[in-house]
Amino acid sequence: MEFGITLLFIMGNVCLNMGVVFGVFLLLRPLLVRIVTPQQRVCLWYVFWYSALIFTVWGCVSYFRVLPVTVWDLLDISAARSYALFRGPLFLPPDYDGPGTYALTLPGGVRVPIALTDTVCLAVAAVYLAGVVCLTVWMVRRALALRRLGQQGTRTEVGLWSDFGKPKEEPDAPDTCPVWLAPNLPTSFALWNAIYLQEELPPERRRLVLLHELDHLCLRHGIIKGYMSFALIAGWWNPLIWLGYRYTCLDMELSCDARTMERLSPQERREYAQTLVELGSGQRLWDVPLAFGESDGERRVKALLAWKPLTIPRKLLGLCAAALVMCLFLGTP
Repeated sequence: MEFGITLLFIMGNVCLNMGVVFGVFLLLRPLLVRIVTPQQRVCLWYVFWYSALIFTVWGCVSYFRVLPVTVWDLLDISAARSYALFRGPLFLPPDYDGPGTYALTLPGGVRVPIALTDTVCLAVAAVYLAGVVCLTVWMVRRALALRRLGQQGTRTEVGLWSDFGKPKEEPDAPDTCPVWLAPNLPTSFALWNAIYLQEELPPERRRLVLLHELDHLCLRHGIIKGYMSFALIAGWWNPLIWLGYRYTCLDMELSCDARTMERLSPQERREYAQTLVELGSGQRLWDVPLAFGESDGERRVKALLAWKPLTIPRKLLGLCAAALVMCLFLGTP
């Protein structure tokens, strides 16, 4: 039992570390959206999501320090020394040795004593596991229900690159993809390796929506989405993880919008923006965020209106800013 409660403490520390990283990134977001490109922001999110639950990453980065002061120094939270798999900053006790008084560490290094018993720890574990089970069941049922809804339509194999040509950076991308045209969909979306389009879309707009959803598949958004869902389930109690999930999905949409705009003519770009205006009030699908008509349409339309082809200096500036953000977290105290 003590080992199980210790694992619960480890998971709690991991999720609190995730919350700190996401919180700082979101605080910097108003500045970063002006400097870092959407795809570069998505790459940063990738690093943050993957490093959060891969415990050994903290043990590696703790030996590298680029800036004299990091976020962890400002929080004044000590790093773990006793865990074999986790060396991140400790907010919760490092382990559980039975009933007694333990210390919670708050930002600023303030230590708050708290009395723990087996009964209290087991009750917390039961609530945590109940949340994990409920969220898992809800996500799985929603994904299956959406797939069944989409597969009520007609299935076709679409030649993906017949109109646009296969991108040079995607030489191994598949030539065809299953596409379902279904009535009464809440929005068009990509789920796993298939695309589901609203049957009501006019042919000319259906083509633009298809290109957007295709970009989700080419950028492997479905893979990171699956990992994000796992991490969200593990840290369901932390609101900062939910915010990180939301803004990662938004940046995925913005990166696909920018990628799509690069391959359209000026007239098609206007049509694309108009399509997004008309479909942007679509229902948010938390379990399927790879959707054209998802909400946040206003932000995406503003981004489209401000869109310009990327130049090499702009890309380099974004890379430097993204690297600086990474350095803020390199080197645990």
